[in-house]
Amino acid sequence: QHSQVEHYGTVRMKDAFARGTGFHDLLYLYYKSIIKGLGKEKAIKNAFRYMRYQKGMNTVHIQTILPKILQYFAYYQFETWIPLQAEIGFSKLLYEDDNHQFIYQGKIDLLMEVQKVNAFVDHKTQAWAKSLVQESNQFIGYSWATGWKMGIINYINLSPSLAPKDAFRRQIMNFTPQLIEEWKQGAIET
Repeated sequence: QHSQVEHYGTVRMKDAFARGTGFHDLLYLYYKSIIKGLGKEKAIKNAFRYMRYQKGMNTVHIQTILPKILQYFAYYQFETWIPLQAEIGFSKLLYEDDNHQFIYQGKIDLLMEVQKVNAFVDHKTQAWAKSLVQESNQFIGYSWATGWKMGIINYINLSPSLAPKDAFRRQIMNFTPQLIEEWKQGAIET
């Protein structure tokens, strides 16, 4: 018998995914270095050292990411975020009875403190300015899992023609106990 593997997605989508993953990895190394107490300058150097040795990033990806990550670091050089943990995986029991056990799992890009409030952060690279909805399963699930009521989507638009003020934005989301409970019951039912 003959088997066939279907490959979905265009080359353009795969390139966008590679650039987004590369940018995400650089942010992880940057914030992880700050958490370790290395300071912003050394954190930036660690991120660039990674970029130099990353085998999955071709020259085109680096040419797209390098100017944008430099803009990002300059644009947010005075940010008051206090990073607490980066790339945190979790598993949390959602529901259990005699016959079932539902465990909700995920990975959060960044846990941080901003103005004495704890928040989770999700980095999103994009090619256009589109906001995600607060009622997303991902973000409500993160709020439930952490017990934190505030989340931030850290948007990074990789379009080379955008000025930093248009390329970088952060969407703050607040989750009420009622919304979280409705999400939890809906997740269990699903």
